[in-house]
Amino acid sequence: MSINTSIISITNLKGGVAKTTTTANLGAGLAKLGYKVLMIDWDPQGNLTMHFGYDSEEVDTLYSALDTGQEDFYKSEKLATLPIENYPGQLFLFGNNFNLSRFETMFSDPSLGGGHMVLANVLSLYKGKVDFILIDCQPSLSLLTVNAYYASDFLFIPLEVGSFSKNGMDKILFALKRLNKNYNRNIKVGGVFFTRMEPNTVISRDYVDYFLSAGDIPLMKAQIRRNIAIKESQEMGMDIFSYDRKNSDETKRRIISNSNEDYYNFIQELLVLVGKSKSAKQSRSASDKNEAQAKRKGKLDKAFLSFINA
Repeated sequence: MSINTSIISITNLKGGVAKTTTTANLGAGLAKLGYKVLMIDWDPQGNLTMHFGYDSEEVDTLYSALDTGQEDFYKSEKLATLPIENYPGQLFLFGNNFNLSRFETMFSDPSLGGGHMVLANVLSLYKGKVDFILIDCQPSLSLLTVNAYYASDFLFIPLEVGSFSKNGMDKILFALKRLNKNYNRNIKVGGVFFTRMEPNTVISRDYVDYFLSAGDIPLMKAQIRRNIAIKESQEMGMDIFSYDRKNSDETKRRIISNSNEDYYNFIQELLVLVGKSKSAKQSRSASDKNEAQAKRKGKLDKAFLSFINA
C-alpha cells in the first residue's frame, strides 16, 4: 500500500539556529512514533551526516549520485542511504559533504534546464515508500535551497531570539512566494518555532509577542529551550531521545531532559500541522517544570511515558 509522503524542509537563511539539530531530533522522534523517515543532508558542511556519527568524507553521498548526463540528473544505482543506529528499518539518511558546494556550478547551466528540480527528481523515487522526507537546508538562498523548497510540501523555520530572525523570515517568505508563482507550486510554511529559548527572559517574551502579532506567520506553540543535553548528545553522535535513554540505562533512573520533552511537543504539533494527526498530545502542562513533581501529580501524558520508554 502506498504511503502519503510529506516532504519537509527545515530552513532559515541565518546559520546557528538549530536547523540540523531539529532535523536530527525530528527524524528520530518520528521514527520512535513508528513513522518511516528519510533525512537529507542538503548542506555542504555535512553536519547532519556527522551528527549521526558518519565521517562525511568516507561515505557514499547523495552528491556522488548526481550526474548532468542523465535525463533526471542522477544515477539511481549510486543512490545509497545510510542507516541510523537505534532506528533500524525506520530512519535513513542521504549523507553529503563539501563536494555538494559544486552543485550550483554543476546544474546552473541554462542549456540543461530543470536545475531547480534535481532534488525533487531524486525524492520522487521515495514518495509512497516513507512517511516523511526531511531536508536539512543550508543557511543561504542558493540553487541548493531553491531545490529543497521546490521539492517540499512544507517549510518549518527555526528561529533564535535576535534581530536577524525578523530579516531572515522576510527573505524566506519572499522567496517562497516567487517560487510558488513561477513554478505553479503550493509550498506552505508549516510552522515557525523558537529554539535555544530562555522563556523567562523579557527579550524572549517580546519576540514571541512580535511574531504572534504578525498574522501571516504561523508561530508554533512548541518552543525548544536551551539545554546542555542537546550539545552533549551531538558530541556523542546521538539524537536527544537516544541520549536520554542511554543515560537512563547507565544510572538506573529515568532522565527526561527539557529538550526531550520540547522536541516531543514540537513533533506532536507538527503532525497536526501537516495533516498526520487531528490533535497534539502534550507531554505535560506548561507550568510543570520538574519531572519528578509532574510524575507525582500524574501530569506526564501516558503517550509521552510510552514514547520515552520505547
